[in-house]
Amino acid sequence: MNKRDGIVDNLVDGRKLNDRNDYGFRGKMEGNFGSLTTTLIGDWWQRRADCCVWTLRSLSPTPNALELSQVAAGIRPAPTNEKQNINGPLRSDVDSWGVSLANDLELGGGYSLTAITAYRKWHTIDGLDTDSQPINIYDVNYADFRQKQFTQELRLTSPTGGLIDFVAGLFYFHSDVVSNSYQDNLASTAAFAGRVVTNDASTDNYAIFGQANINLSPRFRLIAGARWLSETAFASKSRVDTRNNATSFDRQRKTDTGFVWRLGAQYDLSPDVNVFATVTRGFKAGGFDTGIGFPELSNVDPEIPTSMEAGLRTS
Repeated sequence: MNKRDGIVDNLVDGRKLNDRNDYGFRGKMEGNFGSLTTTLIGDWWQRRADCCVWTLRSLSPTPNALELSQVAAGIRPAPTNEKQNINGPLRSDVDSWGVSLANDLELGGGYSLTAITAYRKWHTIDGLDTDSQPINIYDVNYADFRQKQFTQELRLTSPTGGLIDFVAGLFYFHSDVVSNSYQDNLASTAAFAGRVVTNDASTDNYAIFGQANINLSPRFRLIAGARWLSETAFASKSRVDTRNNATSFDRQRKTDTGFVWRLGAQYDLSPDVNVFATVTRGFKAGGFDTGIGFPELSNVDPEIPTSMEAGLRTS
């Protein structure tokens, strides 16, 4: 449990904003059935808060109307400013829960097979008066966001102590995200300044992976790993202009494939100290920008970073 009073004073009505009311629990249950070990883990978490508004840190070189209205209300811009002046609602309601089931089977000879199945759901409703003024300019600004995901992993682990030890497996990930956003900017007459936007996005990721240690001596080992993955992303965006009933719609789908690898070496100076160096090629599949301010689903390219690391580990 995490409870906190609001830390931002709202001048127009005396509300205390940015409070926090979090509640949750987590539990684990393990069963041993000969060569099979089963672990069940579950959690649930909830937040109910009048959150989260910003405060004015500093003025622009030429203060705009919004900044001047804050100063006129008696707010002094500063990094320590804890005052706002809004009339609209704040809301941050979050519900999250998940469950996972892991089965570890000893196969004999030091080999083990692990299967992990997991499911998670997330639901949040949040909103914020974004005009920073005690009049209705941008009071309607909130969204209902739902996400659910399923993962399945199958992993084979070898015994240690020989020339080569390894982990290899298969992985599957599926996610669905649906969001409904409601906004109305009364200060603007542009198209879709008042809008309802529905985004629907899904991801399916398949991967095969493995990593091995090549033990050239009791103290010195080489590290080699690889992962091949294929990810399909789907997204649709539907927008309605609430003032004139104009609509826009876009739908996109694509599949990215990638190859990830890792090479390295490690030397044990003692049982508690080792030096190491690795180079890793990464891959994060692309997707689509579902931002509600524009009609199209813009393509997002994959990220393909290379990471190099060298260091000393001690315990």
